[in-house]
Amino acid sequence: MLDLDLAASWHHMYALHIDLWIDGLEEMPASLKDVGDHTACDFGKWLHGSGRRYAHLPGYANLVECHKAFHVCAHEAVALQQAGKHEEARHLLATTFSRASSDVVSAIGVLKDEVSKERGFVRQPANAGHSEWQWDASLEIGVSAIDSQHKALLQLANRIFRQDSVGSESATRAMSTFGKLLELHFSTEEMFMRRCGMPERQISDHVTAHNKILETYVLINLDIASGMVTSITDIHDTIVEWVISHVVEFDLDLAQYAENTDK
Repeated sequence: MLDLDLAASWHHMYALHIDLWIDGLEEMPASLKDVGDHTACDFGKWLHGSGRRYAHLPGYANLVECHKAFHVCAHEAVALQQAGKHEEARHLLATTFSRASSDVVSAIGVLKDEVSKERGFVRQPANAGHSEWQWDASLEIGVSAIDSQHKALLQLANRIFRQDSVGSESATRAMSTFGKLLELHFSTEEMFMRRCGMPERQISDHVTAHNKILETYVLINLDIASGMVTSITDIHDTIVEWVISHVVEFDLDLAQYAENTDK
């Protein structure tokens, strides 16, 4: 269900873009017309495209309605800002818009539960001598968008770990999805850092760490393609180290800012 995790990240990112634009920290993410169109954003395109594989489940219809309501709120907030009514736009963001966004996230969670029950969640045995990593609540920073992405990255690392071989088609797809989510996650963190008022020096340190991880990710894929990396467990251990070490060394610093920032 990593497509649902990635879709949830797209929604979080879109909501953050609207928030940052209204605060004057970013360019307008889309035209007013597109903001009001629930099928125009990345999440909407997925929901009404490949996401329709879940249309037979009750949670799908609910998610569609929640997402429509969110875009109605987003359109109203952007229209207020464009009309010069910044305080009204900010109030809407903090109330109706925030609740509508949370409703979308909750609806995604309900749909994930329905998919899990339908599939029965038959898990493959882990590779001998190693184990999968489980999320620890001590790693949470208190920002739902970022915490959910950390969890999704670990889940994807475990999915890679369960593959039969490095060069398999499913392993290649999992690595590709991991890279997309990694880039999306780093963009989310960097937007949050600008929004919450983190000192520029700390932001720079975070961005440098992000770039190093992305560079290493590219190198690993090149090594896989050339046959230099053949161990699934080595890749898994490297990816988990990225996620855990980065959270501990850098992202937990965000917790102190999260306390004074709308999540």
